[in-house]
Amino acid sequence: MSDVTVDEIIDACPCITNKIIEYLENFLYSIQKFEHMIDGVLNFKDLISDANKIQEWLENYNKEVTDKFTVDVVCLERISEEIEELKVLQNSLHENIAENEKKVDILKGKLSAFNKKNESLADMRDEIQMYKLLTNTKFIYKGSNVSGYIAGKKIESFDMDPETLSKSDIINSLYNKVKNVSLN
Repeated sequence: MSDVTVDEIIDACPCITNKIIEYLENFLYSIQKFEHMIDGVLNFKDLISDANKIQEWLENYNKEVTDKFTVDVVCLERISEEIEELKVLQNSLHENIAENEKKVDILKGKLSAFNKKNESLADMRDEIQMYKLLTNTKFIYKGSNVSGYIAGKKIESFDMDPETLSKSDIINSLYNKVKNVSLN
């Protein structure tokens, strides 16, 4: 902790200036008493007693102000440290909020894509059901191949590998098989 100057005390507590003015007024009053003493109005002992009281009062007041100023400086230092800690915490919270907002945006995008995919799957399921009913096609869900049979005037089976054939090739092949079964 650094030493406190008189200027710092005056800047920190305007009431000090008023006390100094009061002291100077008392001192001026004492001087006036001293002048009257010379004129025989007061005696010298009263003047010394008043001067001693003023000096004692100033010393006590100076000690009180210095002690209070020291306590205030310590409190201000603690408050300043706490403010810095709160600023760090606030910055951390803002960063967390920004990260969480990004995560929420990503999750919203995934949810939207998932919902669209579910809608698309539901539509595809309905189309496949309609196709199966119209064409008497039965799919066998084993492995990754597209396999099953088509029942009409005759039964024709199919087994196609989607890794070697394009979607278009698979669709065209199924269409031709449905056409052959229903025409023959």
